[in-house]
Amino acid sequence: MGAPSRRASLTLFVVSAAILFDALDLSITQVGLPSIESDLQLEPATLPWVANAYVLTYGGLLLLGGRAADLVGRRRVFISGLVLFAGMSLVCGLAPTGEVLIAARGLQGVGAALTVPAAVSIIATTFPEGDQRNRALGVFAACASWASPSGSCSVAWSRTCSTGAGSSSSRCRPSRGGAASRAGGGQRPRGTAGAASYDMPGAVASAVGHASPNPP
Repeated sequence: MGAPSRRASLTLFVVSAAILFDALDLSITQVGLPSIESDLQLEPATLPWVANAYVLTYGGLLLLGGRAADLVGRRRVFISGLVLFAGMSLVCGLAPTGEVLIAARGLQGVGAALTVPAAVSIIATTFPEGDQRNRALGVFAACASWASPSGSCSVAWSRTCSTGAGSSSSRCRPSRGGAASRAGGGQRPRGTAGAASYDMPGAVASAVGHASPNPP
């Protein structure tokens, strides 16, 4: 089987960068929580929600994001997720209060939940079944797993090089470029019209399940 085309390789690069930033965002935020607490003067009980708001919406809405990709189109949902994630990243970096930051973090998670299922679908439809698709999915998964250590290292490096107080602008501001508009196919799959619908109760139940405390 031949090598992937240039367009397929570009598609893989874009969707892998997206999952990298999705995972990197959480890692960077966890390491930067002490600086965020100091900059915004957050209460100890409020501080965990800077990370939790992202995790809850991200994990709770993944199924809905996948369904949206089926109904609306992979490319459209993927780009919408990127735009929402990037926009909320900017809001996070400029947030004047903890409440604004937490709300933006929750919307960031919504963007990530739209991006990831659409990205997997784009890979599945761009690469033929077999070695090419397996390699592409391996690269995609490797980018997600690499994000955690790289996020910790990047924050540690920035703290070492900084000569002043930690800036809240480093809270969670990854940027994802406009090359995403070239990723994947993206038309709505055939056969989804008519009885197609979103499982909103299921999405709400999933989010509530993520938010429920663990039993002792």
